[in-house]
Amino acid sequence: MSVSATSQRLTPGSMPDFPMAPAGSLSELRQRATVDPSGSEKYTVQQWILVVSQLYQQGDWACRHDDMDNAYVCYMRGCSVMVEIISKHPNKHEAFSDPLYSQLKQRTDNEIFGSLETIAIRLERRFGNSSNVTSKSPMNLTPSVSSPSRTSARTRTSPIPSIPLPSPTNAVFADSLIVCVDELVSWITQKENAPSVLLLDVRPRHVFEGGCIKHQWIVQVDPRVLKMGIEAHIIQKYLSSNPKAEQNLFTERDRFDVIVYYDQNAQSIPMAGEAMRSIKSALYELERQKPLRRAPMMLAGGFDTWQSVVGERGIFRFPNTHGKEKVNGFTNASLAARPHYEYACIRKPTTYIEVDSNQGET
Repeated sequence: MSVSATSQRLTPGSMPDFPMAPAGSLSELRQRATVDPSGSEKYTVQQWILVVSQLYQQGDWACRHDDMDNAYVCYMRGCSVMVEIISKHPNKHEAFSDPLYSQLKQRTDNEIFGSLETIAIRLERRFGNSSNVTSKSPMNLTPSVSSPSRTSARTRTSPIPSIPLPSPTNAVFADSLIVCVDELVSWITQKENAPSVLLLDVRPRHVFEGGCIKHQWIVQVDPRVLKMGIEAHIIQKYLSSNPKAEQNLFTERDRFDVIVYYDQNAQSIPMAGEAMRSIKSALYELERQKPLRRAPMMLAGGFDTWQSVVGERGIFRFPNTHGKEKVNGFTNASLAARPHYEYACIRKPTTYIEVDSNQGET
């Protein structure tokens, strides 16, 4: 049976026409790329492995001819077959001894995912989906960590001040697994209907405390515990030594519009190493109890790029706490005493200066 460009029936005996005509929108491409796994068990694992091989070859051909529509669809279909069909096939164990499957799996992890990110960015620019996100240039940056007043700090009975959790918004994000610094700044500085962003700092604790992105909702995760196949509830257990506020934020991660994770300087997911790929997989592909609204996004360039673009005013460095109880990295005293600041964004070049909110912008 012939499969049309918008039909998602894909079987080893009936591959879609290739190449397909150019799409009119990114949503149309996503529809084309979707694979329906129903009835897939009728075919052998080996047959599906050959399907992935053929799809990747078609994607390679499309890339060589600068045909991003077909490259995106073929690579995405191949990944979907790997994840949604082969890995869930009743005889999936047969794939483990297949040398072609081993090659395809390695290529999927180390190359295809990264290629899809690059292609998606090009397609977003072509269709104009990212223009309304990246063009925003807010002039005010609200404080990243809420500071309770001195009165509330004195009267609070709990030794751990709570951090307010976000309410759902109607924020729309580009269909990408990567976010640049300017985009992240626009999200966390937006004044009205701002999207809620949970940051995950995937670096050792001492590095994190030496300097991290200044933001209200941030959790440090030790990269040494992040191995392929780890699940989110296991990560939660490893956070037992983190401040209670960080543990609570990770527990409530599904309440956020988007999760952004970063390490020191990774530019792409394939180059980021096992820890970064593992945390994305744990929170999205392997997660069943707390499904996220969308896939987590990696901050391109990590903390180093944030520091280079935003500057010192967008970084918080932890004080010497001498064993005092910390809340999201801050002691009770430092939370109460920290003055209220706003941040004015200055473009050309992009830097951020700190100004007293009572004095206004300078």
